[in-house]
Amino acid sequence: YMPMGHAVSSLLADIDGNIWVGTFYSGIILFPETGYPFHNIEFPKDYNIQLIDGLTEDFQGNIWIATDRHGIYCYSPQKDIFRKIGNTTDCKFKCICYDPASNSIWLGEYKGHLHRYDIATGKSFHYHAQDRRGRVIDISIFDIAFKDGMMYLATGGGVYTFDYTREKAITRKL
Repeated sequence: YMPMGHAVSSLLADIDGNIWVGTFYSGIILFPETGYPFHNIEFPKDYNIQLIDGLTEDFQGNIWIATDRHGIYCYSPQKDIFRKIGNTTDCKFKCICYDPASNSIWLGEYKGHLHRYDIATGKSFHYHAQDRRGRVIDISIFDIAFKDGMMYLATGGGVYTFDYTREKAITRKL
């Protein structure tokens, strides 16, 4: 059982069968595939991260972590090393997803934008939603899914689609 008093905000089942639990104000708890003991994954003291909004795993087994106003992190379980990614501390990330086709991390933001981090190059890209007149609008993205070359974005205003192969603005609402 998980220790009492932990509000869970995200879950990840990794390729090895471990369960990673992102919490509100208690960081990350790992349930090993072998069972007990579960344990907290300790961020370096200077990071002061507690609010975990999303977890995903890349093809190398790294765990990518989206936080609320503390940025993006990559954790190597094999080496027990955290790495802060870019300058994203002003972003209120709500979800994170790995796309193996592009080897990229996609992130949804609260009242903001869609972000893509290219793992190979270390470059970040931002995409805005637009209304039918082409005006930029803020949307809150709470989840991301891929199907047949399209990206589906769960938002407070419904489901939006994004043709990420062309990397055009988010315009179509289902």
